[in-house]
Amino acid sequence: MEDKLFIRYAEEFNKLSLGHGLLHPCPASRLHPGVVGYYDDDGDWKTILDLSTLKKEDGSKYTAIENLPPPPSEPPARWEMKCSSDVTQTHVKTDAGAGYPPF
Repeated sequence: MEDKLFIRYAEEFNKLSLGHGLLHPCPASRLHPGVVGYYDDDGDWKTILDLSTLKKEDGSKYTAIENLPPPPSEPPARWEMKCSSDVTQTHVKTDAGAGYPPF
């Protein structure tokens, strides 16, 4: 089965390493950070929810972006070797013969 046109377009655009190509571009007023949605079978963007337009007084169960708490400020993770005096190394070597049934 042949791929749909918008899928072929995106795959060819991807080969250029210039980002994601959309056959049916969506204006930034409909597709921007905070918008939740999906691409339908024709490759068109369908918006489900725009989180950037939520207001606290709307009584929504979602939190407006401007009301989100700041991310926790944890110290940066330290990546270093971890060693233990309780771990030992053992070298095991063995020879084993195994046959297989003839064909």
